[in-house]
Amino acid sequence: KTLYDLIYYQDSKKRTLVVEEIDQLNGKETLLLFEGYDELPAQLQRDEDSILLQIVSGKCLPEATVLVTSRHSASGFIVKYNRKRISQHIEILGFTKENIQTYINENVKDSEERQGLERYLSCYPHIRTMMYVPLNSVIVV
Repeated sequence: KTLYDLIYYQDSKKRTLVVEEIDQLNGKETLLLFEGYDELPAQLQRDEDSILLQIVSGKCLPEATVLVTSRHSASGFIVKYNRKRISQHIEILGFTKENIQTYINENVKDSEERQGLERYLSCYPHIRTMMYVPLNSVIVV
């Protein structure tokens, strides 16, 4: 794959111009977001010749700002592989059991509704487990 393959733009002529400009500037003033690194096929995650790892490591587009999102299980490789280039490593841990309860209490004001939700979550504990991810809590509540 090439940089052209990574850039999404509906108009192919504009896409070519955008890629050329990013390349000419070595990525300066460019933010590249690679969302879901851990969802890539394993060979792409570890292939040092892939355009993705070339960019993340700074071998390609060294002036670019690169943001990579991943589940914790896959972040170790990115950190290890690019230790010199990484300026921030942020881990979002999610809610604790107490945070979930606080979230429910603060967002479900009606006591009958809150009791109904608690009964539902008691019957379906897998739903409560999903609430450790804050976005899922928003959806459930």
